Amino acid sequence: MMTDRQKQLVKNAEAHRQLVLDAERWLWAHPQTGYTEWQANEYLVEKYESLGYELVKAGNIPGFYTDIKTGRPGPTLCIMGELDALDIANHPESVNGMTHCCGHHAQSAALLGLAAAFKEPGALDGLCGTIRLMAVPAEEMIQLSFREELRKQGTIHYMGGKVEFMYRGFFDDVDIAMMVHGGGSKTDIDFSCGLGNNGCMAKTITYKGRSSHAGGAPHLGINAQYAAMLGLQACNDLRETFQEKDTIRFHPILMGAKVAVNIIPDEMKIESYVRGRTIEAMKRENKKVNRALAGAALAMGAGEKLCDRPGYSPEIHDPAFMKLVEQCCGQLVGPERVDFDYEEWSTGSSDFGDVTCVMPGVQFSASGSQGTAHGIDYYVADPERMCVNSVRPSSSSPMPFSPTMGPPPRRSLRAISPSTPPSRPTSRPSTTSFWIKTPSPTTKTATPRWTFKTTNFQKAPRESPRGAFLCNDHPMKIGPSTSHPAAFPSVQKNPRRCWGEVRLVGGCVGSLWVRGRGRPFFAGPKNGPSHPQPFHGTNSR
Repeated sequence: MMTDRQKQLVKNAEAHRQLVLDAERWLWAHPQTGYTEWQANEYLVEKYESLGYELVKAGNIPGFYTDIKTGRPGPTLCIMGELDALDIANHPESVNGMTHCCGHHAQSAALLGLAAAFKEPGALDGLCGTIRLMAVPAEEMIQLSFREELRKQGTIHYMGGKVEFMYRGFFDDVDIAMMVHGGGSKTDIDFSCGLGNNGCMAKTITYKGRSSHAGGAPHLGINAQYAAMLGLQACNDLRETFQEKDTIRFHPILMGAKVAVNIIPDEMKIESYVRGRTIEAMKRENKKVNRALAGAALAMGAGEKLCDRPGYSPEIHDPAFMKLVEQCCGQLVGPERVDFDYEEWSTGSSDFGDVTCVMPGVQFSASGSQGTAHGIDYYVADPERMCVNSVRPSSSSPMPFSPTMGPPPRRSLRAISPSTPPSRPTSRPSTTSFWIKTPSPTTKTATPRWTFKTTNFQKAPRESPRGAFLCNDHPMKIGPSTSHPAAFPSVQKNPRRCWGEVRLVGGCVGSLWVRGRGRPFFAGPKNGPSHPQPFHGTNSR
């Protein structure tokens, strides 16, 4: 049964129902892919600013955030909506070959409705801390060549929008995060959630052959397409070696030979992911895949260029936070219309996984779509359920952190302990990780602390001639003297004295973060797997 407070929040959401529905239709009609979502960005910026919000904009890429301060101390909760669409040219409602076939437009519309609902009189009564609303680009890990070019230009440093926002300091002060993703066609279920989903790493391989006349002189050529086909067959033969518990997924696509039918193709490109339940599993099976792909080139006498890029961490929802959201949803729509499975595991991937590596997080789903996600038959059949209905739990989920409900917010936050990713070492790590640990406080009166003044992470050399794993090609400083003014503004303005640990976690999406004063904040940068990096700089006590 809903409380009076929740009834008021539902009323606030209903007051802006038409705003949400109009936004859903507009965003659906203006799809753009990752890091190009400028139409959606400008539309939403105008809407948020018309509501009276001051925005912190990403600048050279789409996206922004705004903080709603309750005026009372407490944690910072980040609620996100995604901006990007997919390349699905054969969808009946595609625009310039793009379609919102994952429902991100519905997320953004619901987030706008939430922003409007929080402007209603009394909407923040009983809440504490800060609510950060964030519009994030580039969740779908597609168009890798385009993103790689942006990376080389210095426009971005990471393929995924949330990881890029981490790098830019947008999560520095966030304690806990949540999202409502559109999905699910069940008529009897409004909200659902599982324990988590796979991580992924992105890969491209280019086979280089030699062109020749396919009929008159095939012996003078080297068929790059045959090399690619041989490599894919070898990878398919590996599938029986993947353990079911690791939920490995390998799904390549051929980029096509751009030659006439009577010419032996001299180049063929493959793009793929290797997905898995743990970083260790992804790294292990990726080695097999790389060996198979490279061996095919050797067998055909072709050259090959193999490039692996850090993808996304496995997404692990915090069970205690899940329970709070489940209870909230159950009160709003009835427990019989809520399906939270604490064992269910999805084999898809999201950059929200990187967020859950450093803070408690939950991404649950709102029903209302029809067809197959990422398919040509996908559409939002019931925007009321998917969009308007999503505003309600998002607005009331912060309630368990209010000072009038249960324990104090900080104690509540500590009770929701961050989920431990499988990649997180429990002892001194292997050569794939680098670990620095400072002393912990021993007494209340004598607390040893460290100030990280200048921390410089240098480029690590490749471990193998093939360079299966690549690291960032730029040095990075953290602190007041940082060489990247856009990064970590809070660190520059107010360097934190903290105890705890700084670590660079090995694996395809290892992250560097600082834990101090009982709360983690991202310190950057992230880099590719298998590259321990030396620690340079000064630590002063």
